[in-house]
Amino acid sequence: MEQTLIDKKTLSEIKTGGSRWVVIIYNDDITPVDFVYYVLNSVFGKDENEAGEIIKCAESDGSAAVKYYSDPSMAQVAVALTEDLKKKYKQQEFKLRVFEITE
Repeated sequence: MEQTLIDKKTLSEIKTGGSRWVVIIYNDDITPVDFVYYVLNSVFGKDENEAGEIIKCAESDGSAAVKYYSDPSMAQVAVALTEDLKKKYKQQEFKLRVFEITE
């Protein structure tokens, strides 16, 4: 499993809630924004405002946290569902990954 650095404040908030796994979305210039909204809504249950904030963060910072999980298998299921949608809608450039949060 890949690892990424999370700032200490975010790490503290996550550990308090018991979450150790994060799904990250990456910005690219190929994937249509409508598809990203669709994935954030249908797979991760984000409403239009939440999805918009995640997309803005990914556009400005290059990536954004989508959802935190305490169970790695649930994070993997979300990524697998996204992979199925990528194939169905031919959006292979869309980047979404799961990372273990470490100190």
